[in-house]
Amino acid sequence: MRYILFIIFSVALFSCTQELPTDKDVVQVPEHLLSEEEFTNMYYEAQLTEAAVRIEIGKGANSKEISRYLYDQLFAKYEISETDFEANIKYYASHPKKMQEIQTEVVNRLTLEEATFTNQ
Repeated sequence: MRYILFIIFSVALFSCTQELPTDKDVVQVPEHLLSEEEFTNMYYEAQLTEAAVRIEIGKGANSKEISRYLYDQLFAKYEISETDFEANIKYYASHPKKMQEIQTEVVNRLTLEEATFTNQ
């Protein structure tokens, strides 16, 4: 699951580029393409999942087991495979403006979530 975290952070870096895609950069539409709304929700939940994994690892949990368990739940919820999720990340990362909007939405939600817990 560490590679999913790597992919997510890589997407963040690639989404900041302003270059126009070349023919070799064009990514095909995944067979199981999530709508922007679905992808945004799943991406948000993937960030929460990563945070939960880090918390559990801090408590001494096995990182591979807890990561696999939580991601399997996430994939089941959205009825998507890990491979399809990775294809969706790649697809949206190849559309920097869309990905930037998605990331902004996710960051806003995470910030709001953090503020809610901080104010309790």
